Parts: sequence; structure tokens; C-alpha cells
Amino acid sequence: MLLNPILNSKGKKIIQCSKKLDFYTWSRQALGYMGFFLGWTSFLHQKVQKTAHENLIKFINKNNS
Repeated sequence: MLLNPILNSKGKKIIQCSKKLDFYTWSRQALGYMGFFLGWTSFLHQKVQKTAHENLIKFINKNNS
């Protein structure tokens, strides 16, 4: 499974929700052969993390103006 949701509830209310992502599975789906062969490496994980962070900063700066 790609995403495993973790829910904490009290009574009938959800008080906390977090998700655990299987990066290797995601990388194979999103990046094809490159994800299949390099998805387990820290190089690819760091590259995706850096790119996502840069895009988030651009989004925040664009929408704060």
C-alpha cells in the first residue's frame, strides 16, 4: 500500500491523522524506471525532498504577495 493512514480517535471523533508514505513504491509509480532503480537510494530521496521544498517556498512567496 502506498499510503498508510494512522488515525487516533476519541469516541467518534478523529483527534489526530498522519500518513506514512512508502517512498520506494511512490518513486516507482511516479518516476518509472528511474524510480524502480534509484528509489531506494538516499540520493533520490534527498533530490525529491529538495525539489519539493523549493517548490513549496516558491508557492508560499507567490501567494503571500
